[in-house]
Amino acid sequence: MTADIANQLWPVYVPGKPIPELLKIATFRMGLRESGLLPPLGLDEAVAAFVDALNSEWFFEPDGTFNRARGAAALVEAWRVNPAPCAFMGARDWLSLFKLAQNEIHSAGFGYPQDAGPVEVFRGCRREHAVGLSWTSDFLTAVWFAMRQRSRGFIGEVYRAVVPADAVLADFRGNNGARQGIITDPEQELVIDPGKLGAVHRVVMRLDDKELLLRKWLTRARLIDAAARARGYTPMAPPSIAIEPEPEGGWAPYPQSVYPEQPGYRELPRTPSHIIWPRADEVEFFAEGGGVGMVGRVYHDTESVVPQ
Repeated sequence: MTADIANQLWPVYVPGKPIPELLKIATFRMGLRESGLLPPLGLDEAVAAFVDALNSEWFFEPDGTFNRARGAAALVEAWRVNPAPCAFMGARDWLSLFKLAQNEIHSAGFGYPQDAGPVEVFRGCRREHAVGLSWTSDFLTAVWFAMRQRSRGFIGEVYRAVVPADAVLADFRGNNGARQGIITDPEQELVIDPGKLGAVHRVVMRLDDKELLLRKWLTRARLIDAAARARGYTPMAPPSIAIEPEPEGGWAPYPQSVYPEQPGYRELPRTPSHIIWPRADEVEFFAEGGGVGMVGRVYHDTESVVPQ
């Protein structure tokens, strides 16, 4: 996927007045759909189709090597179009694919400059999912993700880490357009290699603080939404944070762990044997409340300053 295609895949909006945030546009004009490789499916179906293609080894050459150009384009779209990609495929599988296609992802404009230095990232989630692949550089967005856990009867936490440049597998913050005043993605997402994550600290906040910051996020989202519609774009509406009833039989497990013997892991129906997974001595688990995270240490007793 060339940089030109990447720019068409993620249309940009230059605001008439400064809005210091990013805007996610649900417009996938290029990529798999127009090429006929992926039909115009819904969010969940798009990732399911990606998993099916992976299982059929469509992304691999006859000699077993990974077709990076073909796989990178599919990987970027499948990850970005679904709000919970790890609900369809284990985090270990996503991690290996991002590593395999990293050069192509960077050449398409979704790379983090290796000379840019460390980056501060946040993650909003339940405690047992504190270490994962998806992070954001925007604190308010992390608060929103944490508060979304109310839809399953939980109150999430916000976690903070500082990672080196080589830990960033993909940077989806509008082709780094934030430095140029371009608005493309409100989530400001970075995909982080958990093996290079290091220490993760919980940001200590009262529930009232989270509610206040959530209202700020929603106000900002409405302003960005209006600005996008004024330019003719159709933004992706943020998911509801309303409390939903638990389905009959309980909630499905969130497959966030690395190894099959750990709770919450769900293997692909048939995992290609060509992918080399991280070795056991490259990871370190933490466990809390019956859940198992991916990699790294989490310090739950660390005081952190809440950004204003």
